[in-house]
Amino acid sequence: MKLFVSRDGLEYEQVTVLDIPGRPNETTLRFLNSGEMMALVRREGGNKHGWIGVSKPPFKKWNWHETQHRLGGPNFIQLPDGSFWAASRSYQGGARTVLAKFGPQTYEPVLSLPSGGDCSYPGMVWHEGLLWMSYYSSHEGKTCIYLAKICIVP
Repeated sequence: MKLFVSRDGLEYEQVTVLDIPGRPNETTLRFLNSGEMMALVRREGGNKHGWIGVSKPPFKKWNWHETQHRLGGPNFIQLPDGSFWAASRSYQGGARTVLAKFGPQTYEPVLSLPSGGDCSYPGMVWHEGLLWMSYYSSHEGKTCIYLAKICIVP
């Protein structure tokens, strides 16, 4: 996996190679309020556990931490209070979409949303004091898109 930068969206320059074993693929990258960059990475090889990475500018050197969870379609958000929340497909006990407390070395599922079968690819936005999360799932027989409004208690 490689990280690239572009100033115009037409020409790209390689920043670094992200040294992640186990066939990494789906990844969410975010710039943090601190100026650092964080990555949440799905892996399809080895033990298939997701990886979390953090890097300071110029984003050439990364510190990686392996989660204890297999991920699918991972996403995360930093809330106004500075806390991080991630969402992904979970595979433990059957496929479902989960919300997790998240950080540079932490991925702890805390909420399982109504979901199952083919499910995942959550979108998240903080709006009017709630975490709004969209995701798709086929647990009701056909694939549908769902919207959850979640109250995050500090």
